[in-house]
Amino acid sequence: MAISPGSGDPQRTRRIHNHHFDSRRWDHVALRDDDIVIASPYKSGTTWLQAIVAHLVFDGELAAPLADLSPWLEANYHDLDALVLTLEQQRHRRFIKSHLPSMPCHGIPGGVFSTSPAMEGMWRCRFGITT
Repeated sequence: MAISPGSGDPQRTRRIHNHHFDSRRWDHVALRDDDIVIASPYKSGTTWLQAIVAHLVFDGELAAPLADLSPWLEANYHDLDALVLTLEQQRHRRFIKSHLPSMPCHGIPGGVFSTSPAMEGMWRCRFGITT
């Protein structure tokens, strides 16, 4: 993703597609101002980070299994229409998982960021570097 000049909105610069995922699946979800995107490389603590965000969103009491609350949107093995419907029906602050390398915010690879400029970022990088 690149940040478009003047708007601050992320813009797709390429498509990433393989047997596991397709970045175009993000085109089917209307992001909300307060959505949180958890973007990190494989095997770098994504589920751990999802659990932290879930407990912050739900004040410690999860309303459903973590995978239902925070789906991996670009994964090909989920029915896209059902997943989009589930996300649309969520009334809590949504947090969506991604392993796309094109999801960095402010040039930092991986972490948590919000579509709202009011939220501060929380990062966990693979080699233990945090900001």
